[in-house]
Amino acid sequence: MEAEGRVRAVTFDVGGTLAEGRPDHGLYARKVLRLLSSRGFAVGREEWEEATRRALSELKSRREDHREMSFQEFSSLQLSSLGVEPDPHLLEEMLSLYLLSFPRRLKRGARRLLEELSSLYRLGVLSNSMSPAPRLFLQERGLDRYFGVILVSGEVGYRKPRPEIFLRALRELGVQPGEAVHVGDRPDTDGTGARGVGMSFILLSPRTPKEGVEAEAVVPSLSDVPGALEMLSLPEGEELLDSLGRRCFLCSSPHFSLYRLEDRPVLLCPDCRRSLHRPLGPPRKHGKYRAVYRRAWRPHR
Repeated sequence: MEAEGRVRAVTFDVGGTLAEGRPDHGLYARKVLRLLSSRGFAVGREEWEEATRRALSELKSRREDHREMSFQEFSSLQLSSLGVEPDPHLLEEMLSLYLLSFPRRLKRGARRLLEELSSLYRLGVLSNSMSPAPRLFLQERGLDRYFGVILVSGEVGYRKPRPEIFLRALRELGVQPGEAVHVGDRPDTDGTGARGVGMSFILLSPRTPKEGVEAEAVVPSLSDVPGALEMLSLPEGEELLDSLGRRCFLCSSPHFSLYRLEDRPVLLCPDCRRSLHRPLGPPRKHGKYRAVYRRAWRPHR
């Protein structure tokens, strides 16, 4: 049963939002050089790095207008620079080695969040990645079943913030831009792209961002996303935000989400929300309300 209100769909970034971890490029290079050696190709580390630099130069050129290259294309450029024929089987082996060199873990609260939201909204994924790592990560953990669409830039040819990838997700989810919210950790890609096509944007940021970041809500953790979505779905949402000054209750930051403190709606930025949630320690001198509300906060639900 979908939630009542104007929000009908929610899309997520993967790296930095639902998952965390970085590829070990040094480990990958060692694995690939051993693979090539087993195939009879004596390639040194310096040769590999030079081939990688050439491929990266082509990748950078393509990404100037936010187009994307697939992992197979990138790897083919590397191999061609080394005088190695990029046959499909070799490329598949390289992809397997890359995935083994890319440890990722699910961010805290991600599974619970997806379970909760999947019964209320249509969910999708938009991820910038040459490789299919984001899709495979979700599949391996049984999370792909929550999503109506999973779009990875290396598979569709465009990167966020290009509008094409957002508009395709909206079409496949069957919603209009004004009915959808994107959740991500990058204002430059997630935020610019989502807001550029008319979607709302929830920024996931452990600390309050600097001035100039544009987002309909800013939350410090995944557990705060449902409350932010409810805020964006409230029929009286705009009037409520106006009445609360559209600023953090404690520090006046313009980057906030809606919470309830002792049954009173308030706006809190990530720093102040985290401060109120901290169970131990004396209140900060400049936050006279922190001591009063530290034990009372909860998301607006």
